[in-house]
Amino acid sequence: MSEIQMSLDFDPPKARLTDPRTSKDAAKSVKTGTIRALILNQLSTNNLATFQIAEILDMYRDSISPHMKPLERLGLIRRSGQLVKNPKTGKNCEVWEKICT
Repeated sequence: MSEIQMSLDFDPPKARLTDPRTSKDAAKSVKTGTIRALILNQLSTNNLATFQIAEILDMYRDSISPHMKPLERLGLIRRSGQLVKNPKTGKNCEVWEKICT
């Protein structure tokens, strides 16, 4: 049986026309496929909240969260219905799970 390989060719992040140049430069520098592959790798073993993924990958939560909705739209992840409290903020956060493909 052959193994199906998922493509990591994702649309690059985009800045709005009204965004400052720094935002446009930042959008061009993001390696979308790499970050999304790292997220999917973490979710393949555990259901996690965005802040937990960021901690594991030693990245900022703001570097992870913009990738969650596109991965959800692609049908690769979904919200599990669970909540976990972020100890730094005290707020409840949604837990994500990888959809088996």
